[in-house]
Amino acid sequence: MKRFAPLFLFPFLLFLLQADSISGQSPLRVSITVDHFGDDPVGRQLAAALEETIRTSLSYALDDPDKASVTVEMASIDVETTESAKGTHSAVAVVITMRNQIPVEKGNPQTWLPIYLDSSVLACGANRVNSMARSILAEVDRALEKYRSESRKIGERFQGS
Repeated sequence: MKRFAPLFLFPFLLFLLQADSISGQSPLRVSITVDHFGDDPVGRQLAAALEETIRTSLSYALDDPDKASVTVEMASIDVETTESAKGTHSAVAVVITMRNQIPVEKGNPQTWLPIYLDSSVLACGANRVNSMARSILAEVDRALEKYRSESRKIGERFQGS
């Protein structure tokens, strides 16, 4: 089991280098991308609001999907059935993943796939798009902190054995 410890810790260490302060300077911003699927107005507005929230964040930077460390994938659908209410409320599935920094090994899917951090299903009204975008980014923050914390605990266990 010790053989796999460095492989597990490698993405964590790279992530810490991105996120932690270096020599007293302000922390580097973690790169993040938003991937939205859905043609409902509220879902599109929520994705745009999340991107804007990331742009104005001190901790995160909006980046290209090929370069980003973290991905927020969203799928949304209009839940209203009457014509007069269409476009006012959506159900949104959100999945947060982190790029796997482990070097790819043929035959080892753990090196190919992103690291799952969190998922949720939300109900969002058109009048709550901006606050929901802030909530999603706060959830990204909580999920990354949980990943960091759990990775530290695992690293300490491997060092002690």
